[in-house]
Amino acid sequence: MLISQVSLFLYWHNNPLFFLMASFLLFTNG
Repeated sequence: MLISQVSLFLYWHNNPLFFLMASFLLFTNG
């Protein structure tokens, strides 16, 4: 989802750790 990636990108600037966690969750969920 484009919106999801944009949200993650915005969070990445605010909280790098959150981005890593979110990326891991997306990877596990597929």
